[in-house]
Amino acid sequence: MKRRRRYNSNLQIYHYLSVTLINSIFCLLSCWQVIVVTEYAPMDLYTYLAKEHLLEVERVRSIACNLVSALYYLHSHRILHRDIKPQNILIGSDGTAKVCDFGFARTMSVDQFMLTSFKGTPLYMAPEIIQGKPYDHNADLW
Repeated sequence: MKRRRRYNSNLQIYHYLSVTLINSIFCLLSCWQVIVVTEYAPMDLYTYLAKEHLLEVERVRSIACNLVSALYYLHSHRILHRDIKPQNILIGSDGTAKVCDFGFARTMSVDQFMLTSFKGTPLYMAPEIIQGKPYDHNADLW
């Protein structure tokens, strides 16, 4: 039952996809896993930065704008991503940066203001998560 609730929560998160979030094309819920087929993106930000080395200021501004828009959208719907890192930011064929991988994402209820679970990639975690302190949407900005 608990596992089913988590899958339903993930499906709700995929429902909120927009321009700066990777679009899901198909979603399949089985007894053991959620399978999501998404739009194609040629590379992630990590690979893009390794390939390009230096970016023009305007390109950095564009990527930052895309990410801020995506996080604003998620947070305005009370969703915390909890695993923002270069490998979870895809660069579309049109150059748009899009957030993907909502495996650790969590929808907060209306009466919930902080989370305490230890989720994410340790090298990219906000200090409050590593210290086991309660955290909110600001942890996605770290």
